[in-house]
Amino acid sequence: MNILTRNDIKLNWSLVYWGLSKNWITPIEVTDAAYNGLFSYKITEDIIVQLEIKKDDEREFLNFICSLLTNERNDEAASAIWGIAFLLDIIKSEKPLEKKLVEVEILWAIFDYPDQWEPFIYFLPAKSDVEIGVQAVYKNLLHYIEAQKIKFGI
Repeated sequence: MNILTRNDIKLNWSLVYWGLSKNWITPIEVTDAAYNGLFSYKITEDIIVQLEIKKDDEREFLNFICSLLTNERNDEAASAIWGIAFLLDIIKSEKPLEKKLVEVEILWAIFDYPDQWEPFIYFLPAKSDVEIGVQAVYKNLLHYIEAQKIKFGI
């Protein structure tokens, strides 16, 4: 199970393309998700057959995914949704709050330091009208995730 489906996020070709290009999802996981109805829309049997045929050749698989993208490709949204999935994994973990926030900081770097994440990066100075402390930073993280889930219909 990949990180998106583990967090109840339905796939689309843009998310698949982004995840494949970052090695966050495998062709086998994509094929299984298509077969099991884990996309936000119905995948035809013809496409599932093509995914099955191409899943052992990553380049051919990625080219096939590109052919399916048409007008759907949205790298900004795909990156944001993958970020949400990784953040959800962190908050669902049993680790202490401080360790979770360190993992968020590492993830912030992986996602090229998105400005929207600054309120829950624990070592950044807080704005004057913002609560401070680990609990407040974690609360900002939770609020961000909820807002993004609403924004992207997750």
